[in-house]
Amino acid sequence: MISLISNLPPDLLGIIATHEVSREEYEQVVLPAMQKQLDQTGALNCLAVVDTMPGRFSAGEWWPAAMTKLAKMGKWRHIAIVTDSERVNRLLEMFREAIPAELRGFGPGQVQEAIKWARG
Repeated sequence: MISLISNLPPDLLGIIATHEVSREEYEQVVLPAMQKQLDQTGALNCLAVVDTMPGRFSAGEWWPAAMTKLAKMGKWRHIAIVTDSERVNRLLEMFREAIPAELRGFGPGQVQEAIKWARG
């Protein structure tokens, strides 16, 4: 499941991924929220709390294509990933060159630090 995190500053998009994440959820929740933030602020800052394993993204073959689409979406600034998964951190390293943004990983106890950093 993927959902938006409420009560964040307006210049920061918050996303939480838990359990199984489907392509439909990604396309219906994440992409419109990113486009809305881009339209409102002119840049994309994102806090992503990943509480699932990369293999739990259903039909996982869509995930690399989604990352490529995100890379071309607009003016990225900061992406903070909060997770305790080493696999997620390794994927973060793989996509670091593909996404034109500053990426940084944080542990589960560092959410406030991640928010502050992501806001730039």
